[in-house]
Amino acid sequence: MNITKENVDNLNAVLKVTVEKADYAEKVEKILRDYRRTASVKGFRQGNAPMGMIRRMYYVPILADEVNKLVSETLVDYIGKEEIRILG
Repeated sequence: MNITKENVDNLNAVLKVTVEKADYAEKVEKILRDYRRTASVKGFRQGNAPMGMIRRMYYVPILADEVNKLVSETLVDYIGKEEIRILG
């Protein structure tokens, strides 16, 4: 993950966050495996649904949630470390 700060003027700046697949892929796979163990999918016993089906059903929402958490935590850490004062 890479964060760059671009000063627009004395009072404004733009923070750009670059997220790579390696940053979130392992966490998403772990959560999908946990969902597979507990998922109750019609036509399959609990915990025995195929991983492809679980991935098709839950991949996008889990991916969005994990990327959102990752970006949020990283920005808070960066702002605290750089002691950036924020209004609003």
